[in-house]
Amino acid sequence: MIFSPSLSTTVSRSGSSYYEPNYSVPKMIERTTAIPLVIYPYSTRSHIVHWLTRHHGLISTLLKAAQHPRSRFLGEYQLFGTTELLYYNCHKEGLYTAKECALLHPREAYRQNWRAMQTASYLTALFRKILPQNAPAPHLFHHLELLLDYTLHFHTHSLYLPWCELSISQHEGNTPQLNQCGNCQKNHVEFFAPAQGTALCRNCAHRASTPTQPLSPQLQSLAQTLLQTEIPHNLPNEATHTPHLPALNHLTGTFMSATYQLPPRHRNAIAA
Repeated sequence: MIFSPSLSTTVSRSGSSYYEPNYSVPKMIERTTAIPLVIYPYSTRSHIVHWLTRHHGLISTLLKAAQHPRSRFLGEYQLFGTTELLYYNCHKEGLYTAKECALLHPREAYRQNWRAMQTASYLTALFRKILPQNAPAPHLFHHLELLLDYTLHFHTHSLYLPWCELSISQHEGNTPQLNQCGNCQKNHVEFFAPAQGTALCRNCAHRASTPTQPLSPQLQSLAQTLLQTEIPHNLPNEATHTPHLPALNHLTGTFMSATYQLPPRHRNAIAA
């Protein structure tokens, strides 16, 4: 256990709960692994942190006096790092109070690589949009951890960001339909509708009430290849697909923006 015996007592290995002593009325404590998605100043020394946690999904915590020189929080949490978090399981308007935390995996390399940091910032913004508060999704937490590790090594690969977007949509259950028309189920498709997340045949595209974009056979094949690629180590050769990269980025970028209501500026900053 990473916390000193003086700070905690019997802890459940399953994710999580134990009663802290020295209270006249016992107070429930939750223990989980977490990644900060956003850190806001709350006062001159306190922070509000929005986390994706392994056991409880998205939660928000107040870290009182986090910037005080003697704070137990100081240096124990940071963006893109994995932290073990203890917090009181009672909240006011959705805001919990953190008890303590310990940094497990800092991923310090992000501090010297601003392009990787831009990509990671976009990915964490996506994960914040995917889930409602307090909706457990351990598989998504695990996937974000993998992506944060992958990004440090693969962010310069031109197919990496579209691959990330498609893999997130798969894990979240919103995989785009590219094989047949989403309206009439014809196999011959020529367009993609980001708001619907589906390919369309020519006739259905002309009647569509939302914007569509061309979907060439080459682009369709490339997107399908990325959907079938489990890890970025197996991404296709970049040079082979250079002519299709603008269309691919437009397809995945508009799809993610429409699906998760994330303003395009988050993604556009990566290419700036």
